[in-house]
Amino acid sequence: LLVTGKQPYSLAKFVSTSDVFRKKFGDAQVAGSVACVQNFGWAPQRFQSRARPYARESPRWHAIWSAVAAEADGKDATRRVRAVHLLSSLSGPNSMRLLLGGMLADLSAEHYSWVATGDEANPDASTVMERVDYFRSRLDVLFLQGHILKLPHTYTGATLAYLQETHFYHYGTRVAVFGIGNMEDPETRIRVRLALQQVQGIVQNIKECFKVYRSE
Repeated sequence: LLVTGKQPYSLAKFVSTSDVFRKKFGDAQVAGSVACVQNFGWAPQRFQSRARPYARESPRWHAIWSAVAAEADGKDATRRVRAVHLLSSLSGPNSMRLLLGGMLADLSAEHYSWVATGDEANPDASTVMERVDYFRSRLDVLFLQGHILKLPHTYTGATLAYLQETHFYHYGTRVAVFGIGNMEDPETRIRVRLALQQVQGIVQNIKECFKVYRSE
């Protein structure tokens, strides 16, 4: 729904082909006094550096959903259907999917940071296990101990901050509502913990793979 879908479009694919999003994103940049960085442009998938892709997109949820809602109320029938599909699949009781996506994005960023520190063309065997231990330790602290929920500038933190407020996007006679409630609410904490547990299962699988990654 967020990244990989082609038929129907994922959210990333949908906004990257949206003239409406291009206009609303530019307006949001001006309103938020956010300077465009070199080679960024309006498209959310373009970044100056692959090492830090998520931090730049994470505060953009409002601009993204404003554009999708506008297209859901637009004249293009094909894009209107796709926009409604995204709104219904990711809003209301499905809002927690955005937070789950944020956690997976942070996990992907951690993995990229680990891979990027090695040189495939000139591997340094003396640092292989040291880098593995560093990556494993970060996964333990961020995901297994749950500290990823406390870091405001991660994709998870920015998405969590967005979802703790209720956002309404009108299209036609309908409205899409995004929000999970305040973290002080016990029910909200339970739902967030359940989402975290899904990512913790992935992390446990990664740690199991490490046991055969470089055996004794």
